[in-house]
Amino acid sequence: MFDFDALDEADAKLQENIPGFNIQEFDGTDTKLAGHVDTALLRRSEQDQDSTSLKSGPRQGAQRSSCSGGQCASRSTLAPPTSETSASARANFLVRRGHDAWRDLRYQDALADFSEGANLEADEGPSSLSLLCLRFCLGVDLGDLRGHEACRAMAEGLSQLWCLCRERQARQLRILRPRKSMWEPDDHVQWAAEDIQIFDGSCSVGTGEDVAEVGYRLLVNRKPRAIENTLLILYHGNGEICEDYTDWADIYRVFPCSMLIFDYRGYGWSSGRPTMANLLSDAEQCMQKLPEILQEKGLAWPWPAPVLLLGRSLGSAVATHLLGTMADKFDGLILDSGFATSGDERYDQLLTWLGDSREQAATMFKELSKALRASLPPGCKPGQADLRILGSVDFLRGFRGPVLLLHGEHDFIVPVEHAQRHYDASVHSSQRELVVLDADHNTLAGVPDFWKKQMAFAKCIVHKKANANQKVYS
Repeated sequence: MFDFDALDEADAKLQENIPGFNIQEFDGTDTKLAGHVDTALLRRSEQDQDSTSLKSGPRQGAQRSSCSGGQCASRSTLAPPTSETSASARANFLVRRGHDAWRDLRYQDALADFSEGANLEADEGPSSLSLLCLRFCLGVDLGDLRGHEACRAMAEGLSQLWCLCRERQARQLRILRPRKSMWEPDDHVQWAAEDIQIFDGSCSVGTGEDVAEVGYRLLVNRKPRAIENTLLILYHGNGEICEDYTDWADIYRVFPCSMLIFDYRGYGWSSGRPTMANLLSDAEQCMQKLPEILQEKGLAWPWPAPVLLLGRSLGSAVATHLLGTMADKFDGLILDSGFATSGDERYDQLLTWLGDSREQAATMFKELSKALRASLPPGCKPGQADLRILGSVDFLRGFRGPVLLLHGEHDFIVPVEHAQRHYDASVHSSQRELVVLDADHNTLAGVPDFWKKQMAFAKCIVHKKANANQKVYS
């Protein structure tokens, strides 16, 4: 079992030499997070590592078909079962196709196949375990799945330990310092600039007792034609709030585009307290409510023009996470001074932070990966050979849309090498561009090319989408 008291003591000693760092300021967050780790389940998972329940083999009697050469065919070439095929054969087909999509970094397709397969199979089936493992790797809620208690215990334990590790890293970097708004959200119609209308609001997020309101500001450009009015969804940096972007309304009016800027818990007029975990889960919930947000303001959904996702600095972690979970909602991505992470880096960071407990965590990763492999039909390779909690580099590698990366050459907070890593990872993007500007982390907006590149990027996507729609309807 992990000794959280020992970990806290070791981490406190580590922070003693960091000027201005006050570990006591954050004790409440750690206690709350650590209290959610079910140590009884963790102990059980250790005892069950070699048991048959851990291996979670496929249901007995299930019909199987092998993949040629040990590789599952692509989604388009696998022949689906006929209407006469049994549910077990359909589930077998879905788990194979899902892992094919996972290996191809099409995470949404894989989630859809595993979810359908899990509904068709009995407890302890391969689809439900595959769904559990993919959700674990994507860093999203594991959901309410049947069976696989030992594997679920390991996935939950590792996820919660990563939350603790990530919170400590955030404190060391002195991020998540909320800034409140000087004003309350205004329900009355306001205009930020000529033709730019302001709508303020909030989204209810969280579950159970952990609920909050996350504020947003919607800047609607009333000037352009609907098909040219790009919607830019923005997640801002650590020291910013959504109303700050009202100052740039004149520039975004010329793009032309409308903007939807979300805050984080505790920022602006949002309630609650931000953590690195709810930063991501709240964004997922807000995106699910996007149609509702727009329609209640009298705006169209689906949005008639492209929808672009922009993450600045801290917001790049949110933006890239959304790519992994709901990439189909966005026609393009812009990262402004974003920082790069990968699954392997996160794995190493977690083990380093755990200190003497690193071997136990490493074993849990190995056993979870082994259980997934053991559950699959013969010849079906897993989506990931070694399960890891994925990072921004992994999500960008799977994104098929256009990508624009903007970074300051003199950025001492997030070095420009992070942008280069994101560029190198965007191998499947339909177009990609890295723009390094003569600026630092907080002065990019003073460089004209910062705006010109975004404007050209948005107009290019508008043009491509309009041409694609013409081909569909011609």
